[in-house]
Amino acid sequence: MKETYNRGNKNILLLSTHFINNKIINLYKKIKKDVSTDNYEVVILYNGKMLDLNSHVKDVNVFLWDRSFIDNIGYHMIASSIFPGSCHFPLLNFYLNYPNYDFFWFIEYDVWFTGNWSSLISDCDKNLKDIDFLSSHIESFNDANLNWGWWYKYNNSGYKYNKCIKGFNPICRYSLDALKFIDKYQRKGFYAHSEVLITTCLFHNGFKLCNFGGNTSFTPENFHNKYYIQERGVNNGTIRWRPVYHYSEILNSNLNNILFHPFKE
Repeated sequence: MKETYNRGNKNILLLSTHFINNKIINLYKKIKKDVSTDNYEVVILYNGKMLDLNSHVKDVNVFLWDRSFIDNIGYHMIASSIFPGSCHFPLLNFYLNYPNYDFFWFIEYDVWFTGNWSSLISDCDKNLKDIDFLSSHIESFNDANLNWGWWYKYNNSGYKYNKCIKGFNPICRYSLDALKFIDKYQRKGFYAHSEVLITTCLFHNGFKLCNFGGNTSFTPENFHNKYYIQERGVNNGTIRWRPVYHYSEILNSNLNNILFHPFKE
């Protein structure tokens, strides 16, 4: 394991996982091979035991996030662990230690992309460089999604339910300014499920949000269903909560340059 952050790169890709195995290492190596190391660093954002880490990792950049920082700062979690609703806390821990990047990509371990990662990352960073938060299924409270439970459960965002904005964030990108604001906002005691909190607080404080696919009002015209295909229902399509995708299903889809989640071998 090594830590060689801040080599002058302006962007970072953080692969988030709570376990280490060959699949995780291979995904890390695939992403690192695909993207330009002149412009990007790739780091495993790890939430697990150091013993497991040492037995699997060699010549890999890893940030072992520290749960104690949550209590020290005073963030409020909606559960006893970061699952559900606080999966962005490890990213905030990294940002507070290394706040020197323009963009912070966050990729969960069970995301699969049917293309070269550079085509997605470079396209978004070039053509959506003015966007502060880039994700999937970003949409306003409306008649089609009002039965989604996280609008209401543990929502202390400071905004009425019908003023909230949701997103689905297994893969997303934050600007530096967005992370600065989210940190300050949560230090004030506001909390909610991250799929409500992040998008709501940023939207109502002047930050720019959009999807890199799908077809909501937050999707730019030339990105409609570009990197994920949206289907009817809440958080549904090639990026969805459940059921899981298996490799054979993704292969048989014959879809190129499309994100799938959740992926299980």
